[in-house]
Amino acid sequence: MKYNIIGRKVNLRDNFKERVYKKLGKFEKIYSEDAEATVTVTLEKNRQTVEVTIRDGAMVYRAESTALEMNDALDVVVDILGGQIRKNKTKLSKKMKAETLEQYFLENRSDDEETMQEEDYSVVRTKT
Repeated sequence: MKYNIIGRKVNLRDNFKERVYKKLGKFEKIYSEDAEATVTVTLEKNRQTVEVTIRDGAMVYRAESTALEMNDALDVVVDILGGQIRKNKTKLSKKMKAETLEQYFLENRSDDEETMQEEDYSVVRTKT
C-alpha cells in the first residue's frame, strides 16, 4: 500500500507519520500493493481534522474525524474504516454464497424435473 500524508496549516511530526503507518498497516493484508492511502490533517482553530481515503481499484473507503488531538482523531478514523471494511467483506461473502446456492439449485432443478415427469401420479378422490 502506498501512503500519502498531507498536512494543511500544520507541520506533521515523524512520530505521527509512524503512527499512521502502524495503524493503517493492519489493512495492508486486505488490499493489493497498488492501493493508495491518502491521509490529510487539517488544523482549524483549536480542532484538528484527520481524513483518510483508501483507494484500491474500484473500491474507495473514506473516513473523517475531528478532535482536539490528531492522534485521537486518527484512532477514530481507523475504527470507522475497520467497520466499513468488515461490512463490505460480509456483504460480498453473502452475495457470493447466495450466487453459488442459486447456481446449485438451477443445476439440480433440471434433474428434479426429469424425475417428476417420469413418475405419473393419479389422484383418486373419494367422498366420505
